[in-house]
Amino acid sequence: KESFIEFMNNNLMYNFNKHNNDIYVIHGDKDKTVLLTDVQYFCNKYNIKLDIIKGAEHGMKYYLDIVNDKLVEYIK
Repeated sequence: KESFIEFMNNNLMYNFNKHNNDIYVIHGDKDKTVLLTDVQYFCNKYNIKLDIIKGAEHGMKYYLDIVNDKLVEYIK
């Protein structure tokens, strides 16, 4: 959480604004390391595509097939 706060307070996205439409975030709704509400706020603020995987934790180790499918679809 401290990293997220530092990132937001120091406006580190100014370098990325022209690329925000190219950024894609996949996040699990059971992630206790990086809270979904923080990720949603960040993605909404900077117009970044967010895809939420129900039941996935931070490492998403049981959801890698879903993550791979979503990444391939995004790249297409």
